[in-house]
Order: sequence, then structure tokens, then C-alpha cells
Amino acid sequence: MTGDVEEEHRLQVSPEELKVIRETLLDRSLTMAQRYRSVFTLRNIGGDEAISILAECMPCLPLCAHRRSNQIANIFVIFINLL
Repeated sequence: MTGDVEEEHRLQVSPEELKVIRETLLDRSLTMAQRYRSVFTLRNIGGDEAISILAECMPCLPLCAHRRSNQIANIFVIFINLL
């Protein structure tokens, strides 16, 4: 698959939608599942803005001790796929 095809299949969102996704990631009152759903949405959006939001929000994501390494690995895989 070429880079051009990948670009065509990326999720298109407005700046307002990106703001909502960012706020979801930062909202500690939401469940871990709700917040991580936003992480994978950003993966599907791709691009510099998605990477910036992930980098900003990563320290705020809940990481349970017994799942920490798996969650961190998944987030880094997402970063790599966005490059």
C-alpha cells in the first residue's frame, strides 16, 4: 500500500472535532475505555495534529500497573503508524 492510498483512507475531521477528541483524552472523569477510544480515533485521523494531541495527552492517560507496558507499547505503535 502506498502513502497516497493511506492518505485517502484517513478519517477527515474538523478542528472542532479534534478539540472534542483532545478534551476527551484529558477528561479524567471518563472511563479508560472512553479515553482510549479517542486514542484510536486519532490513529485513524493521522497527521501532525493527531500526533501533537497524543503527545500532549499521553501523560494524562490512565495506566494501571499490571497493564502499563502493553498500553504504552500500543500508544507508541500508534505514533509510529502516524509517521
